[in-house]
Amino acid sequence: MKLTEIKDNIKKLGFTRAEIEVYLTLLAGGSLAIQNLAKATKLPRSTIVLALNKFLESNIISYYVVGKRKYFTVKGPEQLLNLLARKENEIYLEKMQIEKIIPELEALHYLKRQGAIEIEIFQGEEGFEKIYNATLEQKNKGEILRFGIDPKMFNILPNFLRDYVKIKNKKLITTKLLLPNSDPKFMKAIKDGDKNDLRETRVLNPKIYNPSGNIAIWAGKVAFIAWDKDLHILLIKNQLFYQMMKMIFMTCWNSAKK
Repeated sequence: MKLTEIKDNIKKLGFTRAEIEVYLTLLAGGSLAIQNLAKATKLPRSTIVLALNKFLESNIISYYVVGKRKYFTVKGPEQLLNLLARKENEIYLEKMQIEKIIPELEALHYLKRQGAIEIEIFQGEEGFEKIYNATLEQKNKGEILRFGIDPKMFNILPNFLRDYVKIKNKKLITTKLLLPNSDPKFMKAIKDGDKNDLRETRVLNPKIYNPSGNIAIWAGKVAFIAWDKDLHILLIKNQLFYQMMKMIFMTCWNSAKK
């Protein structure tokens, strides 16, 4: 390996160019006094003293005294590995300290305080499946709030929805469902299935609530599904929107008929 490559690798340990020169000179020269190092490296005495002090603190050199003069020697190149191990341990401890204060830093973060918004747009049956599957990504025993449409309009992907309910029930995710009371007999049939679906259904007067789309609210997210020809879907990930829509839902829920 070329000397320049050796210097480049030693530099990765945090050594300055001057410190590298002092170290390599000591390594090749054996025991050297500051005067000898200054002559060999052509560096100022003060620079050499600073480098030697750093090496002593890092335990990669030692010294002995003859008369009034100190002679310095490299303990062994393997000490560089020990130095690297100590640096890795220091970095690990620093990482642990930073991890401890991340929650406090997050609380101070401007975008977090303002409620950063992430928006995604989907379309068609594939998008419909993605949104429904996204509601299953929450923790077990979670909850989904749904503003639903007239069930007679809800006639897509029966096999997918059947499997979806199985997974939802396995995760013990409950659903509150609001529907327009367009057909009392049909509503009764739906409510009869509530227990098996971990769902509670309430109805609103279709004169004031009979939308052409539905809304799902769960775990900091809100999805708007327009029941049009192309089934357009808008997903918003934002705590403020989530809290606001949850508040609106619960207001409607509490006034709905059981």
